[in-house]
Order: sequence, then structure tokens, then C-alpha cells
Amino acid sequence: MKITLATLICLFWLVMTGLLVHREVIPSLRQAPSITYRTLLARMDFPHVDRFSLAVAGHTIGTLEADYRRLPLGEGFEIRNTLKAKPHLASAPLASASWMAIPDIGEIEGSWTLLLDDRYQPVRLGIHAEAPAMGLGHFEAQGWFKEDLLLSYRTNGGNPHALSLNCPPGMLFGLGFGWLGTLRDLHVGKTWTMTMVDLASSLMDREVRTLDLCCKVTAFTSRRIDGREVPIFTVEARSPGGAIDLWFSHTGELIRACMPGIELVRLF
Repeated sequence: MKITLATLICLFWLVMTGLLVHREVIPSLRQAPSITYRTLLARMDFPHVDRFSLAVAGHTIGTLEADYRRLPLGEGFEIRNTLKAKPHLASAPLASASWMAIPDIGEIEGSWTLLLDDRYQPVRLGIHAEAPAMGLGHFEAQGWFKEDLLLSYRTNGGNPHALSLNCPPGMLFGLGFGWLGTLRDLHVGKTWTMTMVDLASSLMDREVRTLDLCCKVTAFTSRRIDGREVPIFTVEARSPGGAIDLWFSHTGELIRACMPGIELVRLF
């Protein structure tokens, strides 16, 4: 079955932006307290911006930026995640790959925005995407959190479609890589699970679809980054769809994320 590069990039974006921690499982298998927006945002200095380069087969094709801000007058918080990619930059080295079709899909731009109130509860979700050459054109969705997540979405300015998603209480939405920078107390052998809402699948299936990742710190070592040796923790994240290799600094910042053929690297 052919998998387009655009689909793979979007899947990687969704999976990686889904690396918000929902709960931790300590080695003794006792349930640790769930990590909430309160505990994550309370430890962050604002404004906070994380920037990453996105590469396919060793060729940089775009950037990802995660921006975290406190709203004026203490009204809450805004999390914004922006992707800009030009997949055709990787077409030449991948043209002979039998597992991937490389159409001329031009540029892809997308953004996710999550607003939270002053009690750290999700209030509003916005999604925007532009990919004219894919036939997607302009896609936009707006969501409001009541008892359920109420979504209204449209493509190319067409008629809006309504969708209600029954999200479990306490569910976190993975809308930025910067969350990984808040991980603390990493040590070899530590394990945890991560749960994300897969909004793409949820929109298509019209019901909540989630993705679980099981993670384990496998080593504390050093890697050469930008010409210097940097101490890092290596983490293996496994899901039903495969594995993602992660590097974290000794202070808990995401340095690198890699799945077959695709790599995300922090821009310092």
C-alpha cells in the first residue's frame, strides 16, 4: 500500500505533538498521580518557545514551533503549535523508495491553538491547515469544551460540519513539543505512558480515537550535537504503530525525536 509523504509527515506531527504526558507508571507498577495542565504550565516561564527542524531522509524540509503564553490579566493560557514544510525538498532522495509515493504536493502549513482558562481547563481548540496542491486547500476547525468537545469544521470555505467528541475527563491534548521540556527526574529505567487524542482519526471516524505510547529511559550517555558533546537521556517510545527514539537533555528538554525516515531536532 502506498503511503504519501504528506500523510507520513502529518502522522508524525500528530504523534509527536501527542507526546504530552497523561500519566506516569513507576517501576513498581503503582499508579502515579496524573500530570495535568496545572502541573505542566505552573512550571513554565512565559513566554516560552521551542523550535525544531523537520528532516526526511536526512534532508531538512521544514520547521515546527511551539509557543506558550500567559493571556493578559490572568485570563488563562494559550498553546500554539505551527508546522511549515516543503516535502518536495525530499523528493529526489526518496523517489526510488518502494514504500512511499512522492507526488508534487507543494507546501504544507498548519497550526493548532489551545486556550485554557485560569484554572488550567481547556476552553477552546482551533486547527488551521493549508495544502493547496494536495487538494486539501484550506481546512479549519473550531472546538469548544463543554461536557464534550464540540467541533465545527469546513474545507475550502464549504458548508460547516458539526461533531461532538466525548473526551474522557482529564484527557490532555498534545498540541506542542514544548511539553517534553517539562519532564523532570529522568533516570535510567524510568517508564511512563503517554496518551493523545488523535484528532485526524477522530474527525474521520466521528468518535474519539486515542494513541498510547509506552516509554522507557534506556540510557544516560552523551552525543555530539553542534560540534559539542552533550549529556542526554535516550528514551524508547513504543506504540501499536512502531517505535520512536527520543533524546532528552539532562534538564528534561527534548533534543531529538526520530522514527524511520523522519527526524525532529531542536534548534538552539
